[in-house]
Amino acid sequence: MKMEALSAKVRDLVARNIPSVHVVRVSSDPIVDSTGDDSLGIRVVLDARPADQSSKYATVVDQLRTWLAEQEDQRFPYIDFITEQEEQELQQAE
Repeated sequence: MKMEALSAKVRDLVARNIPSVHVVRVSSDPIVDSTGDDSLGIRVVLDARPADQSSKYATVVDQLRTWLAEQEDQRFPYIDFITEQEEQELQQAE
């Protein structure tokens, strides 16, 4: 699967389900999970974190899993939603 298609789909799902935020950046890497299965690590960097949107994040994840299956990609997506500020703090901690 091409990163551009994945990034576009994530941006579309966030825009439809959480319109109060803007996706700054989407990155993904193939990973191996703790059970040894091939998975997909996805980081979605947002401009802000809206209050109490956990159910909407779950909807994005569910819809993305459905879309990946339709693309015949059976890897489980591990998705991190973080703000630009949180990303900077993580980088400084490394």
